[in-house]
Amino acid sequence: MVASWAGHVTSVLCLQTIQGFVFSPFKCSITVLLIILTGGLFLILLTWRADIKLNCVYKQVGLLEAQKILLKVKQPLLNNFLPVWEI
Repeated sequence: MVASWAGHVTSVLCLQTIQGFVFSPFKCSITVLLIILTGGLFLILLTWRADIKLNCVYKQVGLLEAQKILLKVKQPLLNNFLPVWEI
């Protein structure tokens, strides 16, 4: 059911990728260790970019097993086209 809405952007000039993630205790412990070793500077990076946070705390899996989903939509700056989501 999650994958059924994955391709419903109707803008012609829109490129999208969808990735699924599941929590990884090992990656989370390494991330906490990095936050402590850098004095919290790594935490600033994680709060600034959600995709980096997902890659550091979660493991990438298929969409059917995913707990979190990252949808990246890239658009060219020409004519400011916006994606239209169909429901």
